[in-house]
Amino acid sequence: MRLITLLVIITFMTFLGSSMYRPYFALFLKDRGISASEVGLIFIVFGLSYSFLSLPFGTLSDILGRRKSLLMGIIIEALALASLPLIFDKFSAYLLAIVLGLGMAIIDPSLTAIPAEISLKQEFGKSFGIFASFLQLGLILGPLFGGIFATLYGYKPTALWLNSLSFLCLALIYVLVCC
Repeated sequence: MRLITLLVIITFMTFLGSSMYRPYFALFLKDRGISASEVGLIFIVFGLSYSFLSLPFGTLSDILGRRKSLLMGIIIEALALASLPLIFDKFSAYLLAIVLGLGMAIIDPSLTAIPAEISLKQEFGKSFGIFASFLQLGLILGPLFGGIFATLYGYKPTALWLNSLSFLCLALIYVLVCC
């Protein structure tokens, strides 16, 4: 149960950091002259790439192992988040949305499989319930903090902070759970 506790804390921080980009990204795109409806379409592209790529990368995680899959996802997600300030137009925003979707499609199936692999059989439901709750709390609070940070500090410091947080948390998951 100790390992599950560490996993849920790190998962909360990971999804907090990875969801902070959403309001930042929307505000940033608006400042680049991209309309609100186009921003909505860009987020749809993220969701579609994440949805359609989760099954093949979940299967690949079963074949390659959680460790290799998480490492691949960590690298893609960190590079994508680091490139946020480099978005210049709609095309680059759509491309970034696809890459972010790819990163999450690689990370999420591996990450959500880990509680089943490290929990006692009789505690799996409880462990997964705790894990899912903290994951959702990170997703809920991330956009709030992302909007606040972008408003207070601007885009570049926010991008640097959220990229660092996401990469650190994902790296900790890799080291603590998978090694």
